[in-house]
Amino acid sequence: MKKYLLLFFLTLGLSVAAQPWDGGYPPVGEDPNARAGIYPGNYRTYPFKEITPAPLPGRYHPVYISHYGRHGSRYYTSEEGYARIWRLFTEAEAAGALTSDGQAFLDTFRPLYEQRIRGHAGQLTAIGEREQALLAANMTRRYPQVFRPGAEIDARSTTKPRVIASMDAFCTTLRTLCPGLSVETAARPEDMRILHCIVPENPDVRDFDLHNLDLKGRWKDDYLAMRAQMDTSLFFSRMFTRPVVKHGSARQDVLQIFYNICADGPCIDPMFRGLDWLTDREIEPIWRFTNLKFYAIAGPSRKYSRGRAPALMHPLLDDFVRRAEEDLAAERPAVRLRFGHDYQLVSLLALLGSPAWSGVTDDPAEVENIFRYNNIPMASNLQLVFWQGRRKDDTLVRILFNDEDLPLPLKPVRKVYYRWDHLKAYLDGRIAAARKLLKETEER
Repeated sequence: MKKYLLLFFLTLGLSVAAQPWDGGYPPVGEDPNARAGIYPGNYRTYPFKEITPAPLPGRYHPVYISHYGRHGSRYYTSEEGYARIWRLFTEAEAAGALTSDGQAFLDTFRPLYEQRIRGHAGQLTAIGEREQALLAANMTRRYPQVFRPGAEIDARSTTKPRVIASMDAFCTTLRTLCPGLSVETAARPEDMRILHCIVPENPDVRDFDLHNLDLKGRWKDDYLAMRAQMDTSLFFSRMFTRPVVKHGSARQDVLQIFYNICADGPCIDPMFRGLDWLTDREIEPIWRFTNLKFYAIAGPSRKYSRGRAPALMHPLLDDFVRRAEEDLAAERPAVRLRFGHDYQLVSLLALLGSPAWSGVTDDPAEVENIFRYNNIPMASNLQLVFWQGRRKDDTLVRILFNDEDLPLPLKPVRKVYYRWDHLKAYLDGRIAAARKLLKETEER
């Protein structure tokens, strides 16, 4: 825990500028920060920053926090993917078929694979643990009144080990920094219909929704057409002195896996800047079809999901609203923590009606202009922070996504706060509309 606290104090002043939203994104290739901020996609480590001050009159104080967070940085999820790259390069080395670039990559990758990666695919990394610890430390520092002695904290996670480990790292930090807290954690299958939502246990989920999670979905043809634009020739000629993978589709598979491993590299070791092994020409097509996949699975697409992906998150949004009403009335617990995954967070942001996550297009080539999956880095989180005045009915809410205010199509007060009664009515309307859409698009 000492290492978490040291990292916390070292990063108090760290600030990273976010990409502004003005109704559209500039072309990916024109962004000077593309290699650091766009091309890593959802493998980006968390961009810690300080929250912009938004002072309130002295009668207001923070009383309650409701949260949903993605797990922290993890290893690439495919053990076979790691092994495939390992076999390809080590067998090429044995056959004398590596170029100087290929050998340099293997010399960098070898100690990581042998000592840290092998056998750990999909697990939370040490960097992922530190991200969650820092997020917890920042929360206690910013809202000490909420984390008063005796305050109750309720934390739930999906049943994935990396998500449970994220919750544990977050809550261990809370217990260490605020020893008087009562912190309860759980990872129960029965909570999956709320924290994950697109699971068979959710009564609104249909076969169509489950098929949309993989290449059985409507997005298959557009995805494969975009994937076919990959040019693998430069990569293989740069890494190998002679052909080591003959078939075109297999070469595309290798390059895509190589990208995933390299993009994920900083999640394991900040010195492993894996995308340096790839050119922009190789990365951009992979980023584009992966971005399309995220939009098709989790975004508000009519063409691919009939808009059902965000609508299926209504149990999660309802949990935010219902629990807040109950907890504020009972004055406990003080914090609701929920830990889950990137797709769910994307869909939740779209269901909230956030303009930056609600764009709709039927043209796969236009998706990158309205949707960017790199904006869901590791440990991404949504926080609703409730501030109360002297009267219980005088409650304001600030909505933060990755430490920045999340605008909604609702009139705020004092620039970034929403009246809870107005916000609740708006969210109830979103939930009702989601349920209506699910009924209208119902199909087994």
